[in-house]
Amino acid sequence: MYFVLLYVKLFTEGCISLVWRYLWISQSFFGRHKTICVIALAAAGTFALALSAMRIVTYVTSRENTEILLSEDLVRDEKKGMAGLEVGGALTLSFDESSPTQDVTFAIYKAEIYLRGIIFMYDNYVFDLYGTLADIHTDEFKDELWQVSSAFYCENGAEYSPEEFHRRYDELVECEKADVHKRHPEFEHIDIRIEKVFRKLFEEKGVSPSDQLIDEAGLLFRRTSRDYIRLYDGIMDLLQSLKKYGKVYLLTNAQRSFTWDELGILGIRDIFDGIIISSDEECCKPDIHFYKALIKRFGLDPAKTVMVGNDPVTDIGGGKNAGFDTLYIHTNISPAINLNTGCTYFIANGDTTRMKDHLI
Repeated sequence: MYFVLLYVKLFTEGCISLVWRYLWISQSFFGRHKTICVIALAAAGTFALALSAMRIVTYVTSRENTEILLSEDLVRDEKKGMAGLEVGGALTLSFDESSPTQDVTFAIYKAEIYLRGIIFMYDNYVFDLYGTLADIHTDEFKDELWQVSSAFYCENGAEYSPEEFHRRYDELVECEKADVHKRHPEFEHIDIRIEKVFRKLFEEKGVSPSDQLIDEAGLLFRRTSRDYIRLYDGIMDLLQSLKKYGKVYLLTNAQRSFTWDELGILGIRDIFDGIIISSDEECCKPDIHFYKALIKRFGLDPAKTVMVGNDPVTDIGGGKNAGFDTLYIHTNISPAINLNTGCTYFIANGDTTRMKDHLI
């Protein structure tokens, strides 16, 4: 059986490689015979996919362990080495490394890449930040945060004890939320500008702060509450690679006074073709108004756009409502979910390096 599959694999790979060379090496040939080339390539890819499906059926039915089935997704179980297939817009295949027929995957993988380059390429790649591109941990409950912040205000003429500062901060946040709701009843999911809270904390003590002082207060607050921030594996390479294929945008639920500094720390601020932060818009994902702000500001075609995020509601639900394809990745700070998110692409194990395989 192995030699039969190996022969079929070599035959399929040879056909795909031959068609591919004609497609890309000879532009004049492609110009004259575009339809024929695409049909031939699609036929080769379909044949390869059919072989992979047969292999999966044989593999799964022969296993003693029960496979994990979630809607259209057969999600890979890393611990058991189970084969995995993800469908819904992309042909992605992976086999048990111990399988003697794993060579077949090379032909399938090439078919996937070739077909995606013609059919599944996007013009716009939209990313969430925290939990998708960057791993972060903050703690706004630790005493140090309120001690350091109140001391900073005292140094600048606004006398607060840590307890009073904490209490008044929370109260002003709620006041700002109520104000935004009043001014924007059309927003289902609102956000505030935290700079207004930091400013009012000064003004209530008779201090008229400069914009620079407000910025310093915000940076100090965030840096004290933040334990760490870092890019996930492969993110810089992913973003730089995507720039060759389309435009890359950031759509994040965050405070500008916190996030702008952190984008600089991560070294990705200048990579994006556009950045929209929820505090600026006073609404946030999954609100359709937030997505519409992105579409309108940068002239995006939803049919040629993919939203990438780690939250099934704000990123995947919101992206789908906006007409985007979606890629869900379940990372260490994703909310607990039912894995059947209805997304276009799915990465269950938090392997951020796999995003590139889906998007390029």
